[in-house]
Amino acid sequence: MRRPLRKPHGLNTSDIENFESTSKYVIYLDGTNYVAINGDTGAEDSRSTSAHTVIQYAIDNGGVGTVTVKCNVVLTAIITGARGITLDFTDHTITPASSFDMVFMKQNFRFRRAVIDVSGVAFTHVVFFFDGADLYTPIVYGSPHRTVIEDVIGISAAQRGKFVYMQSEGANEAVGYCFVHRCMTYRFEYAYFLDVTADNVSCWCNNNTFENIHGWGDKYFIFMTANAAGRPAANDFLNISYQMEDETTMPITIDGLRNKFTGDIRDLTVGETGVTFEDTADRNYLEMGITSPAYISEGASIHNLVILRETPSIQIGNSISFFAGTSVNPVIKVFGDDGGAQKNGTIGVTATGAFSISAPAAELLSINADGGISLNSASQGDVKAFQYAATGENNYVYVYGRDNADANTRYMRTRWGGTANDEGEIETQAGDLFLNPAGVVKFGTKTGTGDAVLDGYVTIKDAAGNTIKLATTA
Repeated sequence: MRRPLRKPHGLNTSDIENFESTSKYVIYLDGTNYVAINGDTGAEDSRSTSAHTVIQYAIDNGGVGTVTVKCNVVLTAIITGARGITLDFTDHTITPASSFDMVFMKQNFRFRRAVIDVSGVAFTHVVFFFDGADLYTPIVYGSPHRTVIEDVIGISAAQRGKFVYMQSEGANEAVGYCFVHRCMTYRFEYAYFLDVTADNVSCWCNNNTFENIHGWGDKYFIFMTANAAGRPAANDFLNISYQMEDETTMPITIDGLRNKFTGDIRDLTVGETGVTFEDTADRNYLEMGITSPAYISEGASIHNLVILRETPSIQIGNSISFFAGTSVNPVIKVFGDDGGAQKNGTIGVTATGAFSISAPAAELLSINADGGISLNSASQGDVKAFQYAATGENNYVYVYGRDNADANTRYMRTRWGGTANDEGEIETQAGDLFLNPAGVVKFGTKTGTGDAVLDGYVTIKDAAGNTIKLATTA
């Protein structure tokens, strides 16, 4: 390339070497003028007091490659991206002169390394605008696109404006396969707004990836809207982090289906909600370092899976299937330790079709319910104990309670037979066995064989506690 005859004001030698090797244009500030130096010819191709004029010229005329900005910028009009262009602000600051949409994203346009500070104006517009009418989808072009925002800090005030706004509002509109990486937002009204407003199955906001995004005090950090047939789907928000402030209304609002969220929300307090699932949210996945399910509101949404790492707990909006379609009868194993040895119980379906909950081998299965336990409350079948007892396994069913003095725990027990007999048994540990039906106690059929010599009697008590003798014959 041909170098200029003199080094322009405000441009270092290192800057020249940099743009010679990597940039289609290098933009710098010369006094009050913004200047664009052509990276191929070394010529000054654009000069203006308007940063917008010079930056837009470089985007529109440099061809595929990088436009490098090496100065702070006061912006007066929207920058419109172009396919194949990377706009690199090298960590310099952009401030708007007033409130307007600042960057109009386009397919395969990449914006990187900037501090965008809108806190000095009453900002009510959008920093990065994705219009679904531009069809961000590889289907249109026949090859994948890389539309990227990365390493950007956005600063607002009083919870004003939108940082990233993806909008699909009509038939055949789509924002998909776009990437936002390593960005930080301060006190916007909406940090990341995915807005699907058209009732049309061809209106999408799908398969976008937001990774390592951090928010501080945004009124709504992640916000999604959906329509009956058009809704955000399969978007990934990974490794996100949000810091609550007094002005926060809702950190994460989830709509649509099959969206994924992982990360953390800090400093939620009692009575606050960190994540809201809209009623039309379906089959979304949320994994958060949140201390309590009380911070999650699922409304009438269905099939959402919530995993809280800090509690830890799992909250499922409707139902979830394990091993659907299997023919090998796998089980879910739950592990624990008895103070020296690891044990596990299992949940599954047996080869005979019975649902099974099994304790560790030779260990107790404990079911604790403060409100009581109902076995087969729907009365669809018998309740069976020891149905498959093997030789010598004539075990008892125990019923425990406290005695009248509330000093001891006593039990009664029942079983079938034992080692020496083949009959049913009911025994008490102490005290009487009290039969107290609403009607009468029935015994076997009475036979009338006439008078017979008595050979003894059995003593029982009636309901009032009176002793009664039942005579027996030889």
